[in-house]
Amino acid sequence: MKLIIISGSQQSPSNSWKVAQYLQGSSQPFEQVSCFDLHGLQLPLWDNDFPEGPQWQAWQPVQQALAAADAIVIITPEWDGMVTPIMKNFLMLCSPQEVGHKPALAISVSDGISGAYPIAELRSFGTKNNQMVLIPNHIIVRQVGQVLGAEADGPHEASLRHNIKQSLAILGHYAAALAPMRQAHQALLNDFGYGM
Repeated sequence: MKLIIISGSQQSPSNSWKVAQYLQGSSQPFEQVSCFDLHGLQLPLWDNDFPEGPQWQAWQPVQQALAAADAIVIITPEWDGMVTPIMKNFLMLCSPQEVGHKPALAISVSDGISGAYPIAELRSFGTKNNQMVLIPNHIIVRQVGQVLGAEADGPHEASLRHNIKQSLAILGHYAAALAPMRQAHQALLNDFGYGM
């Protein structure tokens, strides 16, 4: 199975990318893993001309990877209690053709003890039109500067690493379960494009 990991920080280097790299090395049961750093891609803001025009060439590799993926991981830092603007733009660029009825794991990153609000925002507003399926599991990486280094440091980090491993395993089960449903309903993805 193929997994795509999207890092949604607007900074470089970023702790979101650090988390993405950790997940890439811990990605069982997925055989192929692709990571994309939205900061490095510098995608234009969504507009009514999307996807026509040369400005969208940077989107094509992401679009192809999303279409080929069986599951998705979305990583966003918490900025002002919200998902980053670059991640919101990414979700608007995604269509049901690439991500419809594909399972996704939401991960929020915080340098402190926060991080819950981006998860709530993703669940409330992130998938209505693109039809991505957020699984019930989610991960909040708190105090990210102190965790996911070379060695686990204490019970908090051991629990976090176990949560990551378990959530990726569950994501794999969702990917296998939703694959036949996606194939059966591929022709319906254009119907009711705005969820109504």
